Amino acid sequence: DKALLDASQEHVNNLASYFQQKALDIYLTFPCVMNQEQKVPNQKLMDPTILSDFPPISEDDVKRHLSTIKSGSLLDPAPRQVLSLGALVMVPIITNLINLSMASGVVPE
Repeated sequence: DKALLDASQEHVNNLASYFQQKALDIYLTFPCVMNQEQKVPNQKLMDPTILSDFPPISEDDVKRHLSTIKSGSLLDPAPRQVLSLGALVMVPIITNLINLSMASGVVPE
Protein backbone atom coordinates (compact mmCIF):
# COMPACT_ATOMS: atom_id res chain seq x y z
CA ASP A 1 0.00 0.00 0.00
CA LYS A 2 1.53 3.29 -1.16
CA ALA A 3 0.15 5.34 1.74
CA LEU A 4 1.70 2.99 4.29
CA LEU A 5 5.02 3.03 2.42
CA ASP A 6 5.00 6.84 2.27
CA ALA A 7 4.20 7.09 6.00
CA SER A 8 6.95 4.59 6.85
CA GLN A 9 9.44 6.44 4.68
CA GLU A 10 8.54 9.75 6.33
CA HIS A 11 8.95 8.18 9.78
CA VAL A 12 12.37 6.78 8.85
CA ASN A 13 13.47 10.15 7.43
CA ASN A 14 12.30 11.96 10.59
CA LEU A 15 14.16 9.45 12.76
CA ALA A 16 17.34 9.85 10.69
CA SER A 17 17.11 13.65 10.92
CA TYR A 18 16.63 13.45 14.68
CA PHE A 19 19.77 11.35 15.16
CA GLN A 20 21.82 13.47 12.75
CA GLN A 21 20.89 16.57 14.75
CA LYS A 22 21.72 14.79 18.03
CA ALA A 23 25.16 13.78 16.71
CA LEU A 24 25.79 17.34 15.49
CA ASP A 25 24.72 18.79 18.85
CA ILE A 26 27.16 16.48 20.66
CA TYR A 27 29.93 17.28 18.16
CA LEU A 28 29.46 21.00 18.68
CA THR A 29 29.86 20.68 22.46
CA PHE A 30 33.54 19.84 22.12
CA PRO A 31 35.55 23.02 22.76
CA CYS A 32 38.22 22.14 20.19
CA VAL A 33 35.59 22.03 17.46
CA MET A 34 33.88 25.39 17.79
CA ASN A 35 34.78 28.76 19.17
CA GLN A 36 31.71 29.22 21.38
CA GLU A 37 31.63 33.05 21.12
CA GLN A 38 31.98 33.27 17.36
CA LYS A 39 30.32 29.98 16.42
CA VAL A 40 32.96 29.33 13.76
CA PRO A 41 35.15 26.26 13.36
CA ASN A 42 38.42 26.26 15.25
CA GLN A 43 41.21 27.34 12.88
CA LYS A 44 43.29 24.28 13.79
CA LEU A 45 40.63 22.11 12.22
CA MET A 46 40.63 24.19 9.05
CA ASP A 47 44.38 24.00 8.29
CA PRO A 48 44.70 22.45 4.85
CA THR A 49 46.23 19.01 5.01
CA ILE A 50 46.21 17.17 1.75
CA LEU A 51 45.93 13.43 2.06
CA SER A 52 45.95 11.80 -1.33
CA ASP A 53 47.30 8.28 -1.00
CA PHE A 54 45.70 5.63 1.16
CA PRO A 55 46.88 2.03 1.10
CA PRO A 56 44.00 -0.46 0.96
CA ILE A 57 42.91 -1.97 4.25
CA SER A 58 42.78 -5.76 4.48
CA GLU A 59 39.95 -7.93 5.76
CA ASP A 60 42.28 -9.01 8.59
CA ASP A 61 42.68 -5.34 9.60
CA VAL A 62 38.91 -4.87 9.65
CA LYS A 63 38.44 -8.08 11.71
CA ARG A 64 41.09 -6.92 14.18
CA HIS A 65 39.46 -3.49 14.57
CA LEU A 66 35.97 -4.96 14.93
CA SER A 67 37.23 -7.30 17.65
CA THR A 68 38.47 -4.33 19.71
CA ILE A 69 35.06 -2.64 19.90
CA LYS A 70 33.97 -2.71 23.51
CA SER A 71 30.35 -1.55 23.22
CA GLY A 72 28.04 0.65 21.21
CA SER A 73 27.81 4.38 21.78
CA LEU A 74 25.15 7.01 21.25
CA LEU A 75 26.89 8.14 18.07
CA ASP A 76 27.13 4.57 16.73
CA PRO A 77 24.18 2.60 18.09
CA ALA A 78 25.07 -0.76 16.48
CA PRO A 79 25.38 -3.24 19.36
CA ARG A 80 28.71 -5.07 19.62
CA GLN A 81 26.90 -8.44 19.56
CA VAL A 82 25.46 -7.64 16.12
CA LEU A 83 28.93 -6.88 14.79
CA SER A 84 30.37 -10.01 16.41
CA LEU A 85 27.65 -12.29 15.08
CA GLY A 86 27.67 -10.80 11.61
CA ALA A 87 31.41 -10.24 11.28
CA LEU A 88 32.03 -13.10 8.85
CA VAL A 89 29.41 -11.73 6.48
CA MET A 90 30.08 -8.04 7.12
CA VAL A 91 33.90 -7.96 7.03
CA PRO A 92 34.22 -8.20 3.22
CA ILE A 93 31.48 -5.59 2.77
CA ILE A 94 32.99 -3.18 5.33
CA THR A 95 36.47 -3.69 3.84
CA ASN A 96 35.21 -2.95 0.34
CA LEU A 97 33.26 0.11 1.54
CA ILE A 98 36.33 1.53 3.31
CA ASN A 99 38.63 0.91 0.35
CA LEU A 100 36.17 2.39 -2.16
CA SER A 101 35.66 5.41 0.10
CA MET A 102 39.41 6.00 0.43
CA ALA A 103 40.01 5.53 -3.31
CA SER A 104 37.19 7.86 -4.37
CA GLY A 105 37.50 10.45 -1.60
CA VAL A 106 33.79 10.12 -0.87
CA VAL A 107 32.42 9.16 2.53
CA PRO A 108 28.95 7.60 2.31
CA GLU A 109 26.20 9.28 4.33
